[in-house]
Amino acid sequence: MNVQSLIDLITPNRISLVLLALCSLWLLKVIIKKQGEILFRASLFFIIVFLIFIFFQRSEIGGWTIPEIKQNIFPEKFPPLNYQIESGSAFGEFRKKYIFNDPRPKLVLSLDSKGDFLHLKRISSLNAVLKGLDLPPVKHGADELASITGLRNDIRHYRWDDYPLGVLIVERDLCQYRKSLESYHCLVSLTIKSKGR
Repeated sequence: MNVQSLIDLITPNRISLVLLALCSLWLLKVIIKKQGEILFRASLFFIIVFLIFIFFQRSEIGGWTIPEIKQNIFPEKFPPLNYQIESGSAFGEFRKKYIFNDPRPKLVLSLDSKGDFLHLKRISSLNAVLKGLDLPPVKHGADELASITGLRNDIRHYRWDDYPLGVLIVERDLCQYRKSLESYHCLVSLTIKSKGR
């Protein structure tokens, strides 16, 4: 297991669960040893940690990883979006495609356990682009489409069938910063398909 995988395991839910377990052990020790002078403090601390645990269990924040927390608190600044739009209808389906030019927006991807596919699990990078286009955000990540269909044409594609405006298809590629020659995963296009119009 690499460092990135370990970082992805750290969430507020898990941290609060560990703290709750430690507080429970401390409170149990205080009760068994009959340490009345610190019983109130131990009980109060346990109640506070328990309420924090309940809060994280019931909120979306509890499942965020450290990079997602960082992205939401300190959003990454990226250059203004440079894109063009193609749209049209065929067979009763309306299609609107946003094609990005350099510098293309960065996507944060996760390698699957077998090392075969790159999944888009951290949606904050994609949602930042959607926000820049005044489009609704996605609510969850998506696996690389080829890992589901087994088709070579679906490599580097991600699909959301439950997107509010229809079906969202994202295409990615490997890009390079010209100044630093650093490679990164980037967004090539966003396509929204909807019925009628």
